[in-house]
Amino acid sequence: MIVTKHLGWKLIGLSVGATFIGKKWLDYLKEKDRFKQLIVKPVEVEAIPTIMLHGTFGKRRSLGGMIARFEAQHLAKKVLDVWVSEQGEISVLGAWDNVLAKQNPIIQVTFENANATELQQALWLKQVVEELARHIHITKLNFVGHSMGGVAIMRYFVEAGNGLDIPITNKFVAIGAPFNGELVHATGRTIYDLGSNGPKRFFKTYRYIHAFKQRIPKNLKILNVYGDLKNRSRSDGLVSIDSARSLGFLVKDRVKQYEEYRVSGWMAQHSLLHENKEVDQLVAHYLWS
Repeated sequence: MIVTKHLGWKLIGLSVGATFIGKKWLDYLKEKDRFKQLIVKPVEVEAIPTIMLHGTFGKRRSLGGMIARFEAQHLAKKVLDVWVSEQGEISVLGAWDNVLAKQNPIIQVTFENANATELQQALWLKQVVEELARHIHITKLNFVGHSMGGVAIMRYFVEAGNGLDIPITNKFVAIGAPFNGELVHATGRTIYDLGSNGPKRFFKTYRYIHAFKQRIPKNLKILNVYGDLKNRSRSDGLVSIDSARSLGFLVKDRVKQYEEYRVSGWMAQHSLLHENKEVDQLVAHYLWS
């Protein structure tokens, strides 16, 4: 059962999903006539929702601007807000009611502890996906992850594997994701730089994903967007180009499709990538065109 919950934002009516809100809070909502259950209605063409995940220290507003721009241009519609507490409790706000494929539904996921390890975030994400699959019966998903959100999604692929109870991942867009560490140097060179056969040295997370890359879904399509400030650092200020591009050496011979795109200029700065309209166009075209 999904309920409404006030998290400091506008109180929103809800429909189907999972939450771990206590009985007293449910009773309060019922007494105040703020509890509303909606019926999930199937559609002829399956809607493939896109889960959008922030990076380290990210908030709901981190990808909020991008989502709002998609909505303003009628490219997509956010239908659910998923909040994961530090204890792993899931709350869902919104409604999955008459969701149409043409709406390109978005599910925004926010972790209360946005500084948790990528493994912990991957496990939380797996829990979220399982609950969504159970309650709204989705069978396919897209993912968009900024910064460490992209790394957490890759870790999710490894931890979830190709389980029969896990929705199939259709497409994944990474934005400024440090797949092989976050080391940047003014000279543009680091010990994790790429050689002809991949990274010269593996960061621990990269090493783990590399060891279990056979678990990455074979039918996956990936767009990897990274920033270049053009200031000799060969980075977006926080993530080096080579760290972002190291993803290609993990997946090129594994997945159905892999594409890279470099965004340049001052709006390619790490925290501005998700405010960059060029990135908006890349994401929207790749997911929904």
